[in-house]
Amino acid sequence: LQYGKNFLDSNYVLFQDNGSDYQVDSINHGYVRFMKRHEDEIAYRSLHQLRHTYASILASMNTPIKDVQELLGHSDISTTMNVYTHGFEESKRTAATELNRLICS
Repeated sequence: LQYGKNFLDSNYVLFQDNGSDYQVDSINHGYVRFMKRHEDEIAYRSLHQLRHTYASILASMNTPIKDVQELLGHSDISTTMNVYTHGFEESKRTAATELNRLICS
């Protein structure tokens, strides 16, 4: 790293050369440009849609809600539950079906 001890350890996934965070608009603009360049290969999904997909996949993998909360960066677990409940409802149905299958076999 060319910035050495001046590198800002921001703990961000995406960061500038010096470690500082990008502005949200800058990330979104770059993403939209990328998606337009590859529109024949990849169906467009907004970053917001990708976030929901990520949460839904975590729910379908029966990831504990507390872990999902932390991974999404929600300060309050009720936010995670209120916004992503649909994914966890499906997980509960799947778990109940699997339990029923095990008990009735």
